Amino acid sequence: MVHLTILVIILLVFVSVVRWPLSALARKICRSKEEISLAPRSIRWTAGIMVTFFIVFLIGLLLVFKDPFEVMFGVPAALKLLLILPLLAGVMAVVVLFFTLWVWIKGYWTVCARVHYTLVFLAAIAFIWFLHYWNLLGFQY
Repeated sequence: MVHLTILVIILLVFVSVVRWPLSALARKICRSKEEISLAPRSIRWTAGIMVTFFIVFLIGLLLVFKDPFEVMFGVPAALKLLLILPLLAGVMAVVVLFFTLWVWIKGYWTVCARVHYTLVFLAAIAFIWFLHYWNLLGFQY
């Protein structure tokens, strides 16, 4: 039950990242005069891609384990490919850590936006721990 609760909280934080491209689209449509420098935009893109890797991994995992008989007779090729995604996301989490520190030092965005970005990073670290606990990080088969 604890692991399920942790996973649900992590997924809620990951889903909250969807707000970033939607707000950028709204600014573009409304032709907002607010200029956003390239640095904060690329910082958000990095975290967004990391979260996308994690979500695609989870969806793929659900699809692979939909048929339990396929997994009984060996590791499916699709699972071998999926196991690359958390590793890439883990590398990106290191970059997001650097960007999290950078955002706080430079004072980009509002305090709430910085806290949200930090929560995304912490959720990524928690998810990496979760995957490691269940032997889903790397090729441990």
